[in-house]
Amino acid sequence: ASAASVFVMDFDGASGDGGTQHSSGGPNGSYYEAGDYIFSPSNLQSSLQCYDGNCVQEFQNGAIGEFTRSDGGDFDFLGFYFSLQGRGGTDDDLNFVTVEAEKDGTGIVPIFQIALADLLTSTLPYFDVVWADGGDGDPNAVCKDDQNVTFDKTVRVCNQKGYFVSVLDGAWNGVDLVRFTSSSTAQTRIDNLSAIPLPAAAWFLIAGLGALGGLTRRSGKAI
Repeated sequence: ASAASVFVMDFDGASGDGGTQHSSGGPNGSYYEAGDYIFSPSNLQSSLQCYDGNCVQEFQNGAIGEFTRSDGGDFDFLGFYFSLQGRGGTDDDLNFVTVEAEKDGTGIVPIFQIALADLLTSTLPYFDVVWADGGDGDPNAVCKDDQNVTFDKTVRVCNQKGYFVSVLDGAWNGVDLVRFTSSSTAQTRIDNLSAIPLPAAAWFLIAGLGALGGLTRRSGKAI
């Protein structure tokens, strides 16, 4: 059987991933469904701060949403896009995005977290963060930290700039949930979530082994 392909949830509906927005009925209320995946709750936004078209931002109190397979199955999570929109009158380190992966309700190490003005290399060796050329909400915005010192957007996280995150060395392979949260002042945008589902053949193999085990036990009792 051929290997499962990468799916990208871009929240762009018919013009992108073919997904649909639902106002209720998801694990956390509203949800966006595309391919074999759902994101819930789904506070969709259409703005220049998205990588392209639509994206999602905080729903309330810093919660952004959870990415899962619609059938509850496992997947390899590969990466995503984020953009932190502003300081909101707080220090840089209070404006951050956090992403956590889980398997069967247990958190998977490492956890991704990055704040405004952090070095892009600060999440290595588990995550690679790069400036998303073309994904800037305001290409003319000047990057300054909370001490009013300017810096390069390709070196540190700048407000209203976009960044791609790649999960390295399969650190989040075989997970069943990825949760996004943020400080309530960050106005974080999340877009272009990429994942590979556990191949269907693996599910059939697991089910087949279970059935074979049951048959063996029944046969043993009959002898």
